[in-house]
Amino acid sequence: MFLDVKGATTLAERLGDEPYSRLLSDFFRDISNPILATRGEVYQYVGDEVVITWLAADGLAQARCLHCYFEMVAAIQRRASRYRARYGVVPEFKAGVHGGIVTATQVGEIKSEIVYHSDVLNMASRIQGQCNSLGSRLLISADVVERLGPTTQLRFHGLGKFVLKGKQQVIGLYDVRLAS
Repeated sequence: MFLDVKGATTLAERLGDEPYSRLLSDFFRDISNPILATRGEVYQYVGDEVVITWLAADGLAQARCLHCYFEMVAAIQRRASRYRARYGVVPEFKAGVHGGIVTATQVGEIKSEIVYHSDVLNMASRIQGQCNSLGSRLLISADVVERLGPTTQLRFHGLGKFVLKGKQQVIGLYDVRLAS
């Protein structure tokens, strides 16, 4: 899952560096419990974005990788008054989800780090990048929909097939919402 704070550039400009940094710190702290509760792991933070991973069995079981998003929304909403009081805004966010095999590799001489390499990461990032243009807060690939077990708590709306930036293959995308 690639999760991105919506309008982060505008927020940073409006709040200033230190308050914006505190907002992101609060946000990342507040979404930590939903990530842990759904057996996810934070792979990395990149500016206003967080990359969350699951082992396939953990993330797909009971659609945990998708419920994580809605639990994060609920966690931020529970703290909405605190965000408004401190920052004058409640952060909104969007996410893209894709799945598959990744390779973990140690890189770097000056600063060594374990990194993931895979087209899966590129695709998840590109999927998240389509959220605004498709009017979605949570987009997932057709591959993830096919691999999920039955769920009555979520609704999937097929948006069609797309060729994402820098890619040649066509991918089906679905908007995900909580069932009412």
